[in-house]
Amino acid sequence: MQGSVYVTLKLPDLENFEIPLPPPEVQQAAAQKHDELQSLIEQTNRLTTKLQVDIDCMIDDVFGD
Repeated sequence: MQGSVYVTLKLPDLENFEIPLPPPEVQQAAAQKHDELQSLIEQTNRLTTKLQVDIDCMIDDVFGD
């Protein structure tokens, strides 16, 4: 569409609108991969926090409080 066209969407159009979904096994694999990556992100965040604490302690040891 071009210009100033205003299109309305009617409820019967939505009732018959189909959204294709991947097969359940593909959805399951995607969800599992998401969970694995989320776990990796959480582990990385915990490690980053621990390393920052360790660095702060080392700086305090070298330069004092």
